[in-house]
Amino acid sequence: MWSNVTESYLGSLVWVMGPATFTDLDGRPQGKEHEDDWNNNVAPYFELVANEFWKLDEKKSYEPENFTFGNKVVWTIFDIKPGDSYRFSAILEKVAEVYKEKKYDHNFSVYWNKFDNKQGRDVAVEVSFDTWSFLDEDNTMKKDYEEVHGEGSWWKLIEEFRDVVVSSEDEVSILIPELSGAQD
Repeated sequence: MWSNVTESYLGSLVWVMGPATFTDLDGRPQGKEHEDDWNNNVAPYFELVANEFWKLDEKKSYEPENFTFGNKVVWTIFDIKPGDSYRFSAILEKVAEVYKEKKYDHNFSVYWNKFDNKQGRDVAVEVSFDTWSFLDEDNTMKKDYEEVHGEGSWWKLIEEFRDVVVSSEDEVSILIPELSGAQD
């Protein structure tokens, strides 16, 4: 269980089930006993705000060797213009190349929302961290991007980004261990 501490979902709790595949859902707990437990001991304590199904895009994601997810995460949620997902996908691939080439010490995990929604929550990028000081670190992405993709490439990326993204929003969430199951 995660607590959102910024933006539109400030103060809400996020229940995350995973990592899992859609096939894994076929084997999830079922039956009257499970449904009764859920309806009596869980559902009365929250209001469902959103129900989203996200799929990890391993090709466009990066995790350093021996990486462990932190207890805080920044989710950047993107609303992509209709028909431009393939262009945004190319942007993500180029950014992932920088992470891989520069061997960053934090993740860049890309998730695609598997179902259309009216909220424009099409793609999520996750960066996990343990201490708030992570956010004080200097951002070297522009410099690193141009070292990997060539001089002037950063501004071409920004132009492409502006052409395909309707909006984006950062959500910062903090893990609530006592309300969470086993963590990887």
